Amino acid sequence: MKAKVKTVYICQSCGTQSPRWMGKCPDCGQWNTMVEERLEKTRGIGASAQREKSEPLLLDDIQARDEDRFA
Repeated sequence: MKAKVKTVYICQSCGTQSPRWMGKCPDCGQWNTMVEERLEKTRGIGASAQREKSEPLLLDDIQARDEDRFA
């Protein structure tokens, strides 16, 4: 699967990022410092793949608890 390419504009004076070009940086106020850069967004590992794997248990090994139940 191809990585998704995202275009951002980064101020060369202060590093502020913007999704679109602006003549003047909104943070530092410098003119014509926004430069276009393309970032490839890579897919990370999902949350389920990062968790530790658990071992299956037999039903006889599971302790039952007496708790109030809500209907």
